[in-house]
Amino acid sequence: MMFYYKFIDEEHHPVRGQGTIRLGTFNYYKQMETDNPISDSEEGRLHYEVNALYQGSDAMSRIPGLNQIISGEGTLQFVDCTVVVPFPNCLLFCCSAFQIEPNHEELLNLAIKLGKCSYYKIENINKFSSLLLRSIIESMKVSDLSHPFGKNWTIAEINNLQIGFLQKAIQYGDKHVVIGSSDEDHSGLEKQIEHVFKKSLKYQDDREHRIVFFINSQAHQNALININCDYLDLELNPYKQLII
Repeated sequence: MMFYYKFIDEEHHPVRGQGTIRLGTFNYYKQMETDNPISDSEEGRLHYEVNALYQGSDAMSRIPGLNQIISGEGTLQFVDCTVVVPFPNCLLFCCSAFQIEPNHEELLNLAIKLGKCSYYKIENINKFSSLLLRSIIESMKVSDLSHPFGKNWTIAEINNLQIGFLQKAIQYGDKHVVIGSSDEDHSGLEKQIEHVFKKSLKYQDDREHRIVFFINSQAHQNALININCDYLDLELNPYKQLII
């Protein structure tokens, strides 16, 4: 059994403060001041080291995300280089997970380390995640989503949008992926999303458990859709019974 806690400023406490739960995006965390303990300029980015020759569509499939930022026809060639690929902006809810329930002093110490002064406990992380997903569907607007080809959305395309989430503990370590002739294929939606659960070792004391909400388009080969807003504030009401 795991115990989940969210560390926040007192004014943002969903019960005693503003009555909302904020979901940030990759951009939200990247744009924070560098002296903020939860700021991460590398959030949503992955470094690919290419040590073999790849050309054409195979080069793009080996490095997820390139097909979303490169358009047109032609030949791409990679060898002995590093490619930094930004992941499409997704909504995140981050909390800390403990195998043994911490006491108040331990929680306050971690809150201070994260630049916060308050916290709350999440009773059922799976139900909590599902409620967040429902609230996102009810709150988000089409204008919050970037079309993968810079056009206006058609009704048919809107009907082919899907929203889902993955949640798991962050893996702390090297965020570089080495692409070589013997490597497995790193393409595909699931493989791409797995990369956002990796962070630098300097954040390992945060014990982060992350819930990533993503939107993809079936009309465009399951391309991940970029979210324009930096954050989304959701009303507390559906979550009151899950927050202590």
